[in-house]
Amino acid sequence: VREAMNRLPDQDRLILSMRAIEDMSYQEIGDALQLQPGTVKSRISRARGALRAILTGKTELSGKRHV
Repeated sequence: VREAMNRLPDQDRLILSMRAIEDMSYQEIGDALQLQPGTVKSRISRARGALRAILTGKTELSGKRHV
């Protein structure tokens, strides 16, 4: 999982780490990144999808944001 996380774009890796590793709430992440909680939720969802795709071998990330 750590290797797959390292393959994510920096912003995706950061927001997933804040939620999963640092156990921050959506509001706390939003405050830290100056985002609305709804935006945080959607970005986490997209980042999880990208991570899932890497882990299942369904995509190769090349610095492009996949949605």
